Amino acid sequence: MTYCEPRASESIDGGTLSDAFADAVPESECWSLLGSTSIGRLSPWAGDVPLIIPVQFHVDGRSIAVCFSQYDQDVRPLNGAMVVFAADAVDFWSNHGWTVQVHGIVRIPDPTEPWRDCGQPAAGTILRIDQATFSGVRFGFCSFMSSLNYLLAMRR
Repeated sequence: MTYCEPRASESIDGGTLSDAFADAVPESECWSLLGSTSIGRLSPWAGDVPLIIPVQFHVDGRSIAVCFSQYDQDVRPLNGAMVVFAADAVDFWSNHGWTVQVHGIVRIPDPTEPWRDCGQPAAGTILRIDQATFSGVRFGFCSFMSSLNYLLAMRR
């Protein structure tokens, strides 16, 4: 049984197999997709190692406001740093979804700006991701998980 096949309506002639599973999303739609969810992943560097941190966020105009309240960490070293941010959503019934990756520069808002902190007792800082470049795709997963679940159920 083949688990991953291109969608029947798409050809892979002249392209790669991955082309049959993903459609690029323009930047304007990336902003819209990001605005439809509130959980993402921020990836700053800690020394020589990238971290992947789940965060709450909000799209505010052409900036992404990221709440860092759940982390007891000094965020000042992140000011001016290049980071990668990602958010996505998947409809597991249709096996389709989207993902948006953002490369941008972290800015810690000054005290006069709105969205400075999240109002938590720890007064967590809101970081902003500005000067961003985007890459986004809509994709269709293969039926791997459905097939795997079927095979596992047959073993019982």
